Amino acid sequence: MWKIRVFLLGLSLIVIFLIYSLPRVVVKNEEQTGSPQVPSSQSTGVSPGISRKISSLREKFLNSDEKQKSAIFADSLATLYAQSEVLDSAAWYLGWIAENTGNLEALLKAGDLYYKAFETAPTKEEAGMYGLKAREFLNQYLDHFPENAEAKTKAAMTFVGSGEPMKGVGLLMEVAREHPDYEPAIFNLGILSMQSSQYDKAIERFERLLELNPRHLQAMFYLAVSYMEAGRKADAKAGFNKVINLTQDEEIRTAARNYLEKLK
Repeated sequence: MWKIRVFLLGLSLIVIFLIYSLPRVVVKNEEQTGSPQVPSSQSTGVSPGISRKISSLREKFLNSDEKQKSAIFADSLATLYAQSEVLDSAAWYLGWIAENTGNLEALLKAGDLYYKAFETAPTKEEAGMYGLKAREFLNQYLDHFPENAEAKTKAAMTFVGSGEPMKGVGLLMEVAREHPDYEPAIFNLGILSMQSSQYDKAIERFERLLELNPRHLQAMFYLAVSYMEAGRKADAKAGFNKVINLTQDEEIRTAARNYLEKLK
């Protein structure tokens, strides 16, 4: 996901919402995404062979009167949809398993898949819809495991770009207090500090993250951007040059070079 963040930074130094991105795409079903209806067996991007398997399993799922058998079919359907990157449908079936069998692992997996759909959503509206679904399942999981840092961090990030971003910040701060060395929470707090132009805080957070993980390339890059925005040009130049030396990814190296040009 971070390559797209770099791209966004290149266009406008701090327009970072984190929710539009990626080489992967969410492929919506022909039926309304997010609907309580069983997902359609016809989905764009699914190969004919997998589509036939999905159609067969879907019929078995719909016609089964036993929840345990239905759960087996639902799990197989979720696997096939996930393999085909149809994340919303995969999440729907895992959500069904969680709600009908009390399976907590399925609850977490459903939340994770809706979160991935949230991250890769092509529009703000879809991101908002998937974010709500992700938060719903992740919060249910957190009711059972309130100390789970990953689930809480993801739930927090679903507020980014919503009308309640400070709720996300508050949750991330909770994670940072409870798990001071948890890298994703520190990283996302750094990104949100950049978004609100609090570059001193961003620098503090990215420096802390690099103490924990000296080769965290994303943190290294955004630290250099934060240095630049804070007027610390020498530190920014050193940071961008370090990024260039540590990666072979031409997209990232080009972004770093572009920033170096701005610093001349």
